[in-house]
Amino acid sequence: MSAKNPFVEAIEAQLDAFARLLTSIEGALDAVCAVIQRGAATHPGDDWRKHQSAEHVEHAIEHLRRLKDGDQSEDHLARATTRLVMALQITCSRETTHNV
Repeated sequence: MSAKNPFVEAIEAQLDAFARLLTSIEGALDAVCAVIQRGAATHPGDDWRKHQSAEHVEHAIEHLRRLKDGDQSEDHLARATTRLVMALQITCSRETTHNV
């Protein structure tokens, strides 16, 4: 029996850790995915990418304010989280583009 390649073992360990992380936040990811799916139905074509990160952050802050104020008309925490994920993705995409 041959020994495993240390590189392969390291990658497998990282994948296992990532899988455990995803499993531990499954409910949160489901909530964000649901918001994205509902948004895609009314804003087709990755419309969210056309906005600046700051705009998504402002929308997130508004959802958090409504959550803090006790507004239960929608899932403000999931919507705020989704907006922050969008802002982060836009920022990461721009950094990747600028570093090429």
